[in-house]
Amino acid sequence: MVGCFGVVFKLFIKENKVKTIKFGDHEFELGKFHPCLVYNESLSVLSVRLRDCSFKEERVEMPFDVLIDNHPNKKQGTFVGFNMWDVRDMLNDQGYTRSSISLEHLIKRFDRYHMSVLDVDGVFGGYKDKILAIAHKHQFVWWIPK
Repeated sequence: MVGCFGVVFKLFIKENKVKTIKFGDHEFELGKFHPCLVYNESLSVLSVRLRDCSFKEERVEMPFDVLIDNHPNKKQGTFVGFNMWDVRDMLNDQGYTRSSISLEHLIKRFDRYHMSVLDVDGVFGGYKDKILAIAHKHQFVWWIPK
């Protein structure tokens, strides 16, 4: 049994790998990590994570950070994902009322918005082509919380 944040749970191990976690009466099977889009409403940040690893954030411009692997290997490289800050406020400022938006479309709107508001020449720096390729490959859609 292991305790974390006042919660006691059991780890079930098979072949030296954790397969399930049990919280009280509920048991959850652990699976393979999949690239994902995560929105943190309290911080107002939309985060794209491509790998499950330890990472640090590096600021490119004020509303955009890249996630860099702390312990990279040559095969995977250092790029883990990216954060876009204040996306909800940006969409509200633009009068966007739909309940979802594709990441690819959001990236283009985000870049245009910040080039006009912050008067910067490309908020994504040298990462724009890379993040557009990621958005196109994974076809992420952000379901905007009400």
